[in-house]
Amino acid sequence: MKTFVLKTLSSLFILSILVLSSCKKDKCAQTVTYKKYVPVYMSYDEMRNSVKSGPAQPLKSPGKIYLKGNYIFVNEPNRGIHVIDNSNPSSPQNVAFISIPGNIDMAATGNVLYADCYVDLLTLDISNPTSVRVLNTVQNALPYPTYTNGYYADPTQGVVKEWQQKMVTEKVNTNCNGGQSYPNYYGGVALMDA
Repeated sequence: MKTFVLKTLSSLFILSILVLSSCKKDKCAQTVTYKKYVPVYMSYDEMRNSVKSGPAQPLKSPGKIYLKGNYIFVNEPNRGIHVIDNSNPSSPQNVAFISIPGNIDMAATGNVLYADCYVDLLTLDISNPTSVRVLNTVQNALPYPTYTNGYYADPTQGVVKEWQQKMVTEKVNTNCNGGQSYPNYYGGVALMDA
C-alpha cells in the first residue's frame, strides 16, 4: 500500500510539474515596419531584344577590360560593354556601347567576343567594333542568378532587372514577451522569408 501511495504521489508530482511548466500560449499583436525588396522583372523576349550596338555612353562603373588591336572593350556590369578607340593612347575615344542587359563577364578570341546576358551566352562579331552584331545566342546556357539574404526571384517571370525598396507595415503575432521586439525583427530591419 505504501508503494502504491508513493507511486501515486510521484506521478502527481511529475504531472503537476509538467502542467505548471508548460509553454506560455499567450499571443499579442505588434505593429512592425520594415524594408522589403521587390523584384522588377524583364521578360526573356525583352532581354534578348535589348542586345544591340549603339552610341557611346559615359562609363559609370567599369568592370572587366579586353584589349583588341586599337580598341578597348570595357564591361559595365549589368548594362553592357563600352567600345573605346585607343589608336591615340594619349586621347582614347569612347565610340560605341553594346547594350547587353545582365552582362557581368566577357572573353574574346580573334574577332569574336563572348558575353553573358543573364542566362544566355552571346557570340558577338567585333570585326567592326563600332557596329558589333550578334552571331549566335545560346539560350539558357547559364544558371539563373541567385540572390543572397533571403531574396528570391521567380524564373518564370523573366530576369530581375532591379530590386525596388518598399516599406511595409503590418501587424504580427508575438509571444507577449514583455514588450520585446518581434522575434525576427532586428534593429529596424525585419528578416523576411522569401
